[in-house]
Amino acid sequence: MAEAAIHLVDELLPLVPVRQFVVTFPVQLRLWMARSKSLCAKVCEKVCAELTAHLQLAAGIDDGLSGLVVFIQRFGSAANLNIHFHVIALDGVYEKKSTGRLKFYPAQAPSNETIQNLVASIATEINNLLIRKKYLEKVEDMVLVGNTDEIF
Repeated sequence: MAEAAIHLVDELLPLVPVRQFVVTFPVQLRLWMARSKSLCAKVCEKVCAELTAHLQLAAGIDDGLSGLVVFIQRFGSAANLNIHFHVIALDGVYEKKSTGRLKFYPAQAPSNETIQNLVASIATEINNLLIRKKYLEKVEDMVLVGNTDEIF
């Protein structure tokens, strides 16, 4: 862990502010991600896309380039199965200028409302993914657990 931190600080992360996000999931989704690496990867992609969009909005740069490092932790403090993501994100975005140089624009500090909106957008994207993958199904306006016997 210490070696990974040293590598990130010394070799990978630029000298700009960073912010950590910890993204947790409902128990059923943790179990599904534990059984399916591809589902876990897709969920991670969705989380990263939503975090990037959040940082672009917070910095005021629509097509800004961000940087994220995700650590997928599989266990909680009680050694229980608890898949969750620790995301180290550049706290802002880069914009490529006409000269080809990159300029960093810091993000504004998130408000409670901003975090609530971020959580809601991540949940919506993941629910839509789970519906497409048939883990969940939508009946009228309700989202229900699908037939997961066919998935595994």
